This record gives sequence, structure tokens and C-alpha cells, in this order.
Amino acid sequence: MKAPAAQYVANWRRRTRAVAQHERGRAWLLHRWELDAARVLVLFLV
Repeated sequence: MKAPAAQYVANWRRRTRAVAQHERGRAWLLHRWELDAARVLVLFLV
């Protein structure tokens, strides 16, 4: 019982860390996309 529980906790920690990194990367991509969209809008308006 003890070993599988430890394995489960380790897997859960690894999965949450991977999800957190993925969320951070997606937020960065979204931020870059917003910057690119703003640049295009400025080019069109000027």
C-alpha cells in the first residue's frame, strides 16, 4: 500500500508541474500573439 501511494504522489506532482509549465507557455504564446496583433493594428492605423 505504501509504495503505490508514494508512486501516485510522485506521478501527481510530475503531472501538475508539467501542466503548470504548459499553462505558462500558453500564456506566453497568448501574450506574444496579443503583441503581434497590436503591432498589426498600429501598422493599419498609421
